[in-house]
Amino acid sequence: MSDTLDALALPAWVLGPRQVTEGHLVNLATVNEMRLATFDVKIPGAFVIP
Repeated sequence: MSDTLDALALPAWVLGPRQVTEGHLVNLATVNEMRLATFDVKIPGAFVIP
């Protein structure tokens, strides 16, 4: 999987530096027709692992 996303292409819910990585990973997964899997229930658009 390549990472060609612009650093400015973050979701609107990214409001600070602590959310940048999560926002980028969600976008990267979406662009590559995948879904980010995580334990973090606070990441919009991600699949939360039970």
